[in-house]
Amino acid sequence: MSGDAWLDDLDAALLARAEEGDQAEAVIAIALAGGQEIEIDEDELNGAVKRSLFVLAAGGDPSRGIDLQGRAVGTIAEDLDSPLRRKILMGGLQDLRARAGQRAGVGAVVSELESDDEFAWRAFAAARMVQLLAQDG
Repeated sequence: MSGDAWLDDLDAALLARAEEGDQAEAVIAIALAGGQEIEIDEDELNGAVKRSLFVLAAGGDPSRGIDLQGRAVGTIAEDLDSPLRRKILMGGLQDLRARAGQRAGVGAVVSELESDDEFAWRAFAAARMVQLLAQDG
C-alpha cells in the first residue's frame, strides 16, 4: 500500500470491531507502527521471545493467543525494555497521531497508547513477539 492507505484500512477495521470490544490486534498493530524505529538485536529479540514462549506454555495452552496483560507479554516487555526504546515508541506514536488525521479509530487507539506508556510498551513487545513468530511459522 502506498502512503498512509494502510491507515484507512486499519481505521475501517477498528471502527467495525469497536462494537465487538476486541481491539487487541489493532492495538498491537498500532504499537508496532509507532515503534518501527526501535532497533533490537536479533539475538536479544530471539532470546526474549523464547523466554516469553516458555512462560506462555507454562500457563497452559500455548496456542490460546496473546494477552496484553498476561505474564508472557510481561516477560518479553521486561526483557526488551529500556528508557530509550520507550522514548522512541512514544515519539513514534506522536508521529502516528499526526498521520492519523481524522481517522477516529486509529486516533482513539493511539490516544489510549499515549496515555499509558507501560501498556504501550507491552503492546509493542507483544507485536514484536507476534511478528517474529509469524516469520518463523
